[in-house]
Amino acid sequence: FEELCKDLIESLIKPVQDVIVAAKVNKGELDDIVLVGGYTRIPAVREVLEGAFPDRHVSASISPDEAAAYGAVIQGAILSGLL
Repeated sequence: FEELCKDLIESLIKPVQDVIVAAKVNKGELDDIVLVGGYTRIPAVREVLEGAFPDRHVSASISPDEAAAYGAVIQGAILSGLL
């Protein structure tokens, strides 16, 4: 599976870098990389991020299902005008 998805997994670095630029921070200012969602269950994703951020801890200790559900609730509240 990981071999078939290798190119896709390696392409994850670009969006991560784009988010860092959009947040106006540099890699040195990051303390941890926190993974949430289904991709956290794929070891190759963690390995690619550890390679891109060698001095940062890559954490997947947050429950991906809970994080996705929480994010959906927040987004729903924003879209409905509650937040």
